[in-house]
Amino acid sequence: MNSILLVIDREAQDDLLLWSSVARAVAVARPTRLAILHAPGETAGRALEGQGFDADLPLGDEPDEARSLVRRALLEENRRAAQALTDEGVAAVAMPGSARNLLGDGPAPWFAQAVRTGTVPVVSAIRALGDRLVEVGPERAAERLESLLDAPVLKVRLASVPGPPDARDDVNLVVTTVSGLAAALTRTRG
Repeated sequence: MNSILLVIDREAQDDLLLWSSVARAVAVARPTRLAILHAPGETAGRALEGQGFDADLPLGDEPDEARSLVRRALLEENRRAAQALTDEGVAAVAMPGSARNLLGDGPAPWFAQAVRTGTVPVVSAIRALGDRLVEVGPERAAERLESLLDAPVLKVRLASVPGPPDARDDVNLVVTTVSGLAAALTRTRG
């Protein structure tokens, strides 16, 4: 049975209603084996800006005094995504990529087990580098998660702009609307 890895573009996360919309689409489609990977989005930048720091700093380059603020904001975004799914009746768990070396190099059998049992892991594309959180590129993060799954993986990307799958990011399907996502998840259920 195939697993589905839903990769959500950073730009798509600008929509404040994204997580509730994605949750409704997943609840309607009820894919059997699904994992969601999302970029940090604008969460860290908004948190920095709210405290008077430069919002355009790359993740990991924030001043020392803002580090805990950024960490909290990123973890909260991950929890918000998982909570939206559970509010719609979908078993989901927030899994920051920095937790238990999920986006590192070691084994993580618990990830595949969660997907196998029907729980939707919501993974943020971040990892720990010392005491900082840094972003993991979407291609590398998707490759890592795919390598952890014990079944063929169909990669679906929710993008903010239309276009065919980009050869460099190795996705099978690109959708630009949540209704398109629901249709894609329903067609690939199995």
